[in-house]
Amino acid sequence: MSDQPDQPDQRVYYLPVKPADIHADYLSIQETAWVLKCSVTKLRRLFKADKAGRLHSRPGRRIVTNREGRARIYALMKGTPKKSAAPRPAQRAA
Repeated sequence: MSDQPDQPDQRVYYLPVKPADIHADYLSIQETAWVLKCSVTKLRRLFKADKAGRLHSRPGRRIVTNREGRARIYALMKGTPKKSAAPRPAQRAA
């Protein structure tokens, strides 16, 4: 059984959701996160850092992305290295 319910009103905001059509002109932030294989939180950070507002639009209160915005987001994410855990120092035997 799936962890995510099919009802849109029961979705948790910060979970990526598979879109009905991945080639749609506009996708919500949750659908965009699913398509780009990243977290909703990471997208929200990118949008907040985007002072020009070129990555997304807001019809009403909902954050959506268009195709051009998704291409820009992908290009930005492709150039940023993924965080990895810092190596831990070896522990000495007691």
